[in-house]
Amino acid sequence: MAVFRSSFLHELKKSVAENTYYWSRGQNIMRFKIATNHSKTPKQQQQRARLKRCVELCDLFSPAIAVGFPTAPVRWNAYNAFVETNMQAVTADEAGNVNVDYERILVSKGKLMMPESLQMAWSEADHTLTFTHEEEEYGKNIRATDVLYALVANREKGISKLYKLNTRMEAGTSAVSVPEKWGKESLTVYAFMLSEDGRKASRSVHMPIE
Repeated sequence: MAVFRSSFLHELKKSVAENTYYWSRGQNIMRFKIATNHSKTPKQQQQRARLKRCVELCDLFSPAIAVGFPTAPVRWNAYNAFVETNMQAVTADEAGNVNVDYERILVSKGKLMMPESLQMAWSEADHTLTFTHEEEEYGKNIRATDVLYALVANREKGISKLYKLNTRMEAGTSAVSVPEKWGKESLTVYAFMLSEDGRKASRSVHMPIE
């Protein structure tokens, strides 16, 4: 095995099929795979499957991850923080089947507060998502200049788009157009807040499409 540093996702994803990546005491560790799987128990094999799937999710959610974990530990990058945060949302059975609970996934993490009034609506006619929220009173972990973001992910295509919406002080409606080829059934949407300087984030919120 080897300790490695990776600042960008493409440095990580190119080797997923050949190596296993994990973290230990704040360091990135790469373990070389060999022809025979020496995991001795079903639980060890399940853990490996969960970790591999979580690393693969970095590719899908990369636009949000890059900005959504600004307070990650010093010796980690944002992708390490994402994997550590979301292992609990990925499960595997003894047959090797891996399941992702997308409602539990966090694409950002921090202490900023989300707008309590935030709502989202889907329009099939023009393929848009509309986000609305009211202006809030300002206080701890709430600033007028905090910016609302939305991540729209297409699970089937394995890609996503990050949309910058409005600020807390700009109460009202923000609409984003989703590519027409992206079917509603394949979409997963998250919203989160970032401070104006990008140094603070909120925990992301899964926004169901109804």
